[in-house]
Amino acid sequence: MLYNVPSRTAIDVPNDLLAELAQIERVDYVKQANDDNLALIDGLGVYSGNNETFARALDMGGVGGIVVASHVAGPQMRRMIDEPENRAELDAAR
Repeated sequence: MLYNVPSRTAIDVPNDLLAELAQIERVDYVKQANDDNLALIDGLGVYSGNNETFARALDMGGVGGIVVASHVAGPQMRRMIDEPENRAELDAAR
């Protein structure tokens, strides 16, 4: 799993480079914590890296999130995965 967390590392890995890195064997996912670059990336499953983009990542076809809120709101976040028809309402209630 690649991590793109520019707020912690001061380096942003652009999506085209992430797609290139996806060609490396066993590089299968990315934690995308640059909200402006949250998009599907060819060859990678995308995890949201920020609480506020979790629902958006799921809506676009992402696979989940690696986010702080899951420690305190795990069941509600699980419902966002299992109940996409209720996702917007659950996200608004956070």
